[in-house]
Amino acid sequence: MRAIWKGSISFGLVNIPIALYPATRKEELKFRLLRKGDLSRVREREIRRAKG
Repeated sequence: MRAIWKGSISFGLVNIPIALYPATRKEELKFRLLRKGDLSRVREREIRRAKG
């Protein structure tokens, strides 16, 4: 991740380098339904009916 800002703070003869990074990042969460008995994944299917 790239720093937003870079600089330094000095106290007399002491120099401390500082870098500012963003505090957030983009992530996606994925939820899956699990069966209670064996914790296997529940798969969902879309069922289309013919118009008639």
